[in-house]
Amino acid sequence: MKTLLYRLTLLLLTLVGLQSCLRTIEIPVLGDASGAIIRVGTPIKSANTQTFTIDVHVVDATGTYLGNLNKSNFAIKDTSSNPRGMSFSLIDVKGGNKTADRGDYSAFLLLDQSGSTSATDPNNLRIEASRVFLDALGRNDQVALGSFTDSYYYSSRNGYTLLHGGFTNQVSVFYPSLDSLQSIISKSSTPLYTSTEWSINYTAQKAPTKNKVVVLFTDGENNGGSNKTNTENLSLQKNVPIFTVGLSNGVNFDVLNSLALNTGGSFMWAKDAKQLITYFGTLGNLLHGNADYYTLTFQATANSFSTNGQLLYLQVTLPNGKKFLMPYIIRFA
Repeated sequence: MKTLLYRLTLLLLTLVGLQSCLRTIEIPVLGDASGAIIRVGTPIKSANTQTFTIDVHVVDATGTYLGNLNKSNFAIKDTSSNPRGMSFSLIDVKGGNKTADRGDYSAFLLLDQSGSTSATDPNNLRIEASRVFLDALGRNDQVALGSFTDSYYYSSRNGYTLLHGGFTNQVSVFYPSLDSLQSIISKSSTPLYTSTEWSINYTAQKAPTKNKVVVLFTDGENNGGSNKTNTENLSLQKNVPIFTVGLSNGVNFDVLNSLALNTGGSFMWAKDAKQLITYFGTLGNLLHGNADYYTLTFQATANSFSTNGQLLYLQVTLPNGKKFLMPYIIRFA
């Protein structure tokens, strides 16, 4: 696969050619280190401790997997309030793991165009990151593009979801649609689950490869229609996992974690544009499978544990001293 720097160079050249119709957005030439949560294990309780695992994929600023990390590189950062007085210790770090090889993929890229994204993604970074993802497409991979908001209901043949193009390897056909999406953010509500289910069904029926996925960029807000349980069940039934991506602090971590980790996908959160660009540039590695990851084993100690789901942050410290956070939801026993 081409390096991230090469892909971004191609992207910038393309943007120059489209300058007359595309709003100029600053694109980082190099990204920042980022990662994805692949799995959060079910905690095992013993007295006042609970032991659990986290599987994570970590890449550096060039999109290269970091394979030389150890215990000193991982820690759990306390949330802003910790009323239960929880403490965490890292018991074990196991590298050298690989996700199952899934082969060439067909990915339905679904972009949230509802009003809430004007706050969580005011600079349309999801659009630019989508270009990086398309430019990193493998020779035998396929992509379809859709967007959703409830204002599409009367103009789209597909309810709340607008299909900009079916599965293809010729990604340039999507550039005009991505251009148009930068100026179309509806102030209306978010049919998140209904639109995701439509995309799952479309992918199950139309995708040309056995490896079929939905890549969902959203803040996790939903305003009616179906529900998360139905969406997850449909994903499992159709064997179309959901890979969720969130940007900024305004996202619903619980929803994005659940949709991804309960369906066989992965969850990525980007604090800023550089992380988003890096992740979208290397997302294909996770979609193909055979991607490297770490299994981290932590022990949590507390007088009591919440079973409703608690937001925690995995802090990753790079060999150069830089740090970034990976949020996830854990439901203690």
